[in-house]
Parts: sequence; structure tokens; C-alpha cells
Amino acid sequence: MNLASWSHHVIHREEAIMPGDQPSEFSWSHALTTEFMTPASHDHTQRELEALALDQHLFEILPGTFVTSHTVVDPGVRLLALATTVGETASRLAVFSRMTAAWIYGCVDQLDRIQMHVGGYHRPLPNDSPMSLLTLEAAVDGNDSNHLGSLRVTNIERTAFDLALFNIMPGSRQALVRLIARYGSHVPFEQMTESLEQQRRYSARRCLESAFKEAARSH
Repeated sequence: MNLASWSHHVIHREEAIMPGDQPSEFSWSHALTTEFMTPASHDHTQRELEALALDQHLFEILPGTFVTSHTVVDPGVRLLALATTVGETASRLAVFSRMTAAWIYGCVDQLDRIQMHVGGYHRPLPNDSPMSLLTLEAAVDGNDSNHLGSLRVTNIERTAFDLALFNIMPGSRQALVRLIARYGSHVPFEQMTESLEQQRRYSARRCLESAFKEAARSH
């Protein structure tokens, strides 16, 4: 089943709203009209899809997942692309987070693995993607995530918080700088630095402070 039918199976159009700190430029309804092509969902092989991408008919948005070359790739499209790549079960049970969330928001150029938050310990989630899936035990409530139907991604503030906390991970700090530069109004600096100070997360606080300074210089 291709994503055009899969997405309508799990997401009703009236549910295609992401509450919370949804930036006005997000176009979630556009994502629901996008078709995603994989070898499993189409009659083409992986090599045939890659050949179509070389001819610029298709664009490989994620390893093994393609969209037409004229597709406007925005956060909603990236979220649904990940759901298609990973599979329905994992997408329903966990929340896309950290570097993966930053990729959804357009602040990471390329993913090498998929990161998702789960509410508690459980068996490994099934993963249809050629990329590895890392699940991280962390609570994410409704105020910390955005929703597209049954799909969830940590919102911009929570994503920034996670990137600051795990700033030693490759690419995290630069993703944080880009997130602040693009969506700074959705990252409350004073509130976050105060929270990190209270939690004695001094390294994360310093990372957040320097990321804000670098993002300001980039404008």
C-alpha cells in the first residue's frame, strides 16, 4: 500500500492539525496529498527508483523513499516520509525526537539513524527502514509534541531542549543553532536556561547560550 492510501488510513483530514507551537509557515494539509514511493509500495525496484531520481523525475527524501521532484519538501512531508519509512507500528507508539525532529523541521541535512522517544521500557519497535532506529526512554506529554493525526514529533521547544541536553552527540549543537535561527520565537531562552540551571544541567545551559549567540550572528 503506498503512503497516499496509508496516510489516509491512519490520518483523517480533519485531524491534520498540529496544536502547540506550530509555526504559521507549516503546511500539514499539503503533506497528505504527497505520494511516497518505495520498492515495497510500487512495482519499481530500488534501482529503477534510483534511476528515476538520477533523471530528476524523483527525489530520494530518505534512503529507499522517494517523492516526485516537484514536491515541496516541508516539515509535514518529512514527518510522513519518516512514518512511511519506519512503518505504522513504530510511528504510532513513539515520538520522533532529537536529531530526527530537527530533520523534520529542516535543520538537519541528512539522517543516518532515526531517533524516537518512548514513554517507558518495552521491546524494540519494528523498523522497516534501512536506517537504524534508536528508541530513547523519555516522557513526552501533549504540550511537548506536535501531532499530525496519530503521528507525533517533539515540538520546537522540546527539540531544542533535547539537543542542548545531548549536545555532545555529533551534529546536535549545529542543529540547535539552525533550529534557533529558523524558529527562534518558539524557543523561550530565559525559561529554558532557568530550567536547565535548576536541574544543574550546566553544560546544556552553556550550549543553549552559545547557540543563541551564534544564531543571532548568522542573521
